[in-house]
Amino acid sequence: MWGGNFTVGRYIHSQIAPGTLNLLRWSLVVLILLPFTFRALHRQRELLFRHWRFIAALGVTGITLFHTFVYSALNWTGAVNATLIFTTIPMFIVAMSWVLFREPASMRQFFGIVASMFGALVVITRGDLGLVLTLEFNRGDLLMLIAVPNWALYSVLLRHRPAEIEPLVLVMSTGITGLICQVPIALWEVVDQGWPALTTPVALSVGYVAVFAGVVAYLCWNRGVAEVGANRAGLFLNLVPLFGALLAVVFLGESIYAFHWVGAALVGAGIYLSSSRTALKSSRPQSP
Repeated sequence: MWGGNFTVGRYIHSQIAPGTLNLLRWSLVVLILLPFTFRALHRQRELLFRHWRFIAALGVTGITLFHTFVYSALNWTGAVNATLIFTTIPMFIVAMSWVLFREPASMRQFFGIVASMFGALVVITRGDLGLVLTLEFNRGDLLMLIAVPNWALYSVLLRHRPAEIEPLVLVMSTGITGLICQVPIALWEVVDQGWPALTTPVALSVGYVAVFAGVVAYLCWNRGVAEVGANRAGLFLNLVPLFGALLAVVFLGESIYAFHWVGAALVGAGIYLSSSRTALKSSRPQSP
C-alpha cells in the first residue's frame, strides 16, 4: 500500500500541489473514520486531552511533515529513487530509539541497516559516490532525506503510545492534528497556484492514498509497531521500494538502471542481515 503511495504521488504531481494532496487525503481519512470513531472519541476525550502533546507530535511528524516532504520530493525525483531512499528510515529509527529510550539494536541489525543505507546512497548519487563530496544531490532526493527522520520519530514515539487509546481513535486523533497543521501549507499553495482541477485521475489518486495508504496502512503499521517495537517494524520498510519500484515500472514507465540494481542488491543484503532469526531474537523488545 505504501509502495503504491509513492507511485500515485509521482503520477499525480503535475496536477495537484503536495500540501493540497495531503490535505485532501487526510480530510477524506477523517470523513471515513468519523462515523466509526465519534462515540469512542467522545468517550476517550479526557484521555486524549491528557496526552495532547504526544498526539500533536505524532500528527506533525507522521501526517503533516513526512507526507508534505514526500509529495514535494516526487516533483523532482522518480518513484523508484524515492522508495529506495525510504529504506534509510530503519537507521533513523534505531538511532532515535537509542537516543530517546535507550532501546538497543543487535550488531547484525546494525550491519543490515548500514548495507541498506549504502544501497540508498548509491541510488541518490546515481552510482557516482563522488557526488557526496560536492553535495550535488537532486532536489527531490534531498527532500526525501528530510522526510525520513520525521517518519522515524513518529514510529519511535508510537511504540510508547498510551495503551488505553484505541487504535482507530489514535489514527483519527493524529489525523485531525496533522490536518490542522496541514491547512496553512495548503492555503499557501492555493493562493500561489490556485485550486487544482478535480479530474478523475486526481479523485482516484486521493481516494487511493486516503483509503489504502491512509486508513488501512496506518492501522496495520500502528498495530505492528505496538506488537514488535519500532526497531523490528522498521525492517519491513525495506519492502516498500520492492513494491514501489515494480509499480513505478509497470504504471509509470520508469526505467531501471544499473545503479538501481546495485542499490537494490545492497538493500536486499541489509534485509537478510537485519531480519535473520539471530538478529530478530537478539532485538526482541521487552513487554511495555
